[in-house]
Amino acid sequence: MQKVDLALEKAAKTKCLMLAHAKLTSFPLTKMLRKGEFERLIRLDLSYNYLTHLPSEILQLQSLNELWLQQNPLTTLDGISGLQQLEVLDIRNTQVASFPSEIATLKRLYELDWRETPVGNTLWIENEIEVNDLPALMTILHEQYTREQLESVLLESLSGVKYMKEADIPGMKDMIKNLVVTLSDMYSNIDEFSLFVRRADSLLPDKMKECTPTNLLRVKENFEEMQRQTTRKRLAADVEIKLRAIYYDRAERKEIDDMIEGIYKCVLSLEDIQHLVKYAIDIMPHEPTNVTGKGVWSSLLEHQDELTAKREQAIATLTTSMMGLYPEQKPSDISIKAREVAAVFAVERFATKKELERLTQVSAEAAKLFPAVYVSIIPEDIKEAAKIMFKAK
Repeated sequence: MQKVDLALEKAAKTKCLMLAHAKLTSFPLTKMLRKGEFERLIRLDLSYNYLTHLPSEILQLQSLNELWLQQNPLTTLDGISGLQQLEVLDIRNTQVASFPSEIATLKRLYELDWRETPVGNTLWIENEIEVNDLPALMTILHEQYTREQLESVLLESLSGVKYMKEADIPGMKDMIKNLVVTLSDMYSNIDEFSLFVRRADSLLPDKMKECTPTNLLRVKENFEEMQRQTTRKRLAADVEIKLRAIYYDRAERKEIDDMIEGIYKCVLSLEDIQHLVKYAIDIMPHEPTNVTGKGVWSSLLEHQDELTAKREQAIATLTTSMMGLYPEQKPSDISIKAREVAAVFAVERFATKKELERLTQVSAEAAKLFPAVYVSIIPEDIKEAAKIMFKAK
């Protein structure tokens, strides 16, 4: 314990407690530090010891900025979220197999080293997150943490309000927990799940026994329809803004309202309404008196056909460029591959100006962007190479 005593003596002056290679199997922090020193400690080095878990007392180190735990048989980081001032965490060569989602709450954390750990393999296999890619890890953990919090809110709402009268039925608590898990799985999009949780009380059946798979699917359908109607209302406001801008001083409010009503009778899908909002200036007739629902629908389809034709022309140009690079390949194979490459540049249902410009650039510089060997073509790599080549253009 002489090493520990010396380290404690230094820590009182430096605010850094260095206990690497101290042969520790446990860490009785409260016995080591006096009460006032808990608040001052900013760095703790417990590397190269025999610790299997974080000591509970570590949560009292509320000023701790750096925690070094490498080379310990550590298996869990439970409780780490209590260290809200933490900036650096090193768990190299430990047995940590997973990160608690609460790490997402450590807003000051900028360095996390997890080399040579089981969790490193898991993150790569399940999410393709490279070792020590902290931003990618925090994105995953933030969504996981948010989902867990939403599940907790939903569980409390169903147990304490929605199905409170059925709480005394044997096995009901487990049934409600299973229902929460099922509902969470049904909504893979975290934003949709968040919205569902807020409206779960009005959407779910009044009795727990009625929460059958068939009824839950019906609930999901009702929820999605409710979302569509909400989106349609929002888009109606967007359409009105566009029409007022196009027909400024040439159409009264009543006329604009009539236009929207006629348009909504003919343009039914949300995707098409969104397309109209984006390209209204190109789709709407010049004179307000010529606006009819059928006319706008016909003009919208023509516009979509034009964008489709432009995309096809861009793909055809790319195909020609690739044929010049790989004359030994079958034209049909190159045509398929060209479409695969073009697909990674498509961000919307119909061609955008940016997409067409980038495909034109790729076709012109194909010799520099594509590999010499045809089978080595990876569309995503072509996109990344193009991004680098044309970033200044």
